[in-house]
Amino acid sequence: MGSQIINSRSIISFLSILFVASCGSGGGSASAPPPPSPPPPPPPPAALSVAITEVFDQVTMQAPVALIQAPGDASRWFVVEQQGIVRVFPNVANVTNNDVSVFIDISARVLSGGERGLLGMAFHPDFGNGNYEVFFSYTRNNGGTESAITRFRSNDFGLSLDTSVEDIILTIPQDFDNHNGGQIEFGPDGYLYGGLGDGGDRIENGNNYGWKIMEGAHCRPPTTGCSMTGLVNPVTEYDRSQGQSVTGGYVYRGASIPELQGMYVYGDFGSGRIWTIPATSQQGTVGQLLLSTGFGISSFAEDIDGELYVIDYGGAVHQLVDVP
Repeated sequence: MGSQIINSRSIISFLSILFVASCGSGGGSASAPPPPSPPPPPPPPAALSVAITEVFDQVTMQAPVALIQAPGDASRWFVVEQQGIVRVFPNVANVTNNDVSVFIDISARVLSGGERGLLGMAFHPDFGNGNYEVFFSYTRNNGGTESAITRFRSNDFGLSLDTSVEDIILTIPQDFDNHNGGQIEFGPDGYLYGGLGDGGDRIENGNNYGWKIMEGAHCRPPTTGCSMTGLVNPVTEYDRSQGQSVTGGYVYRGASIPELQGMYVYGDFGSGRIWTIPATSQQGTVGQLLLSTGFGISSFAEDIDGELYVIDYGGAVHQLVDVP
């Protein structure tokens, strides 16, 4: 098929040359037509009119690091607390603490504090359809800080998890008490992916993203002369005047904010700023500031309809909404 396309284009180019030649051969004094004007530059990105509104404001959350819905089930929310507790509550207006129950409590096993704790949770893709497995990522004390990915099952059709049986999937010793990443997620290929911080976080197999030779696309002190051989620069970055700690988010795929569709939304834990870039961006893209908040953005959440939420480490949740 590839060779057929090339041959077709060659024929078209050849015919075009013959056509131009025949047009110019009618009279000896005819001059060649002027070259076409270059296309106009692309218009600047349209301003995005997005706001935030608080939701679940009558539900107490202690250091939330994730907010999740089970696959295909919009009726409940699960809030992951860093201390090692997951609480569940109905997805209804005016939900209160009286509606909240404990889904699992493994706080006695979790080494929490700073950047350690219960950091990730993922439902099996078939959860609720004969499968009741849930996976967790947390740090624990095993003669030193250790990251663990484990599995628990429900014996009551998904109302809670049985803590008496824990399957250890993976453990990795951590050299430091910070930068202990813990996000886990099932991909569309059915595999479970996890980020475990410095030395263990592979976004694409084999790529080296530079830390701690580089920070972003820049050499760490000394600020010049570092070897960039084999390192992969980020798609986007910002300097420390804009924030201190990137909190990754989601590509917006909801219907409530049409102009945000196909945009990747992310923020900063220290400054509370939220930016966006096209999901198809290449290296060197500059983020567009979406919102400035006072939140300690520990995470973003996505419901099964693709709508996005901002998780404030202080214990609040806000939804991104359109501005009429």
